[in-house]
Amino acid sequence: QLKWNPNIVAAVFVSLVVVFLFGSNGFTIYQDWKLFRADKVDNYYYYLPPTELAAINWLKDNTPQDAIVGTNWFYGNLIPGLTGRRVFLGHRIQTVDPDAKIKEIGEFVNSDTEQQARNFLQKWHINYFFFGVGDSLLRGNFKPESKHYFQKVFDQNGDRIYKVTL
Repeated sequence: QLKWNPNIVAAVFVSLVVVFLFGSNGFTIYQDWKLFRADKVDNYYYYLPPTELAAINWLKDNTPQDAIVGTNWFYGNLIPGLTGRRVFLGHRIQTVDPDAKIKEIGEFVNSDTEQQARNFLQKWHINYFFFGVGDSLLRGNFKPESKHYFQKVFDQNGDRIYKVTL
């Protein structure tokens, strides 16, 4: 018959808990270190430059409360919390069918015709478009300054906001 020594059982249990906690916390710290090390202007992680915050604050101070802002997913995560404005594409959990919306916004910036782009803006009632420095939506051939349906209302330090004029 096997007898369990309560002191040994307690010591083994505490040791396993310590190893598990250290291992999981150590892994999390390692993952954070990799992520922070990769943080730079062309990667969207945790850093929001003061110039981008100023542009986002401009949205808050100069747009109607019921405005809908088009932007990429990163800024779409920030704009609602910092301005109270709605976005077309934001946090995945709070965006209805985010994969379809990512596809649609990609089709918008790569649209072959101006009418196709206008249809997108009208369908979703988008009033403003926000582009940050090095914005992922501008990595292709999309040039917002050449679009007849956009009126530039903010342009500082590479951050641009356009009013949709349909």
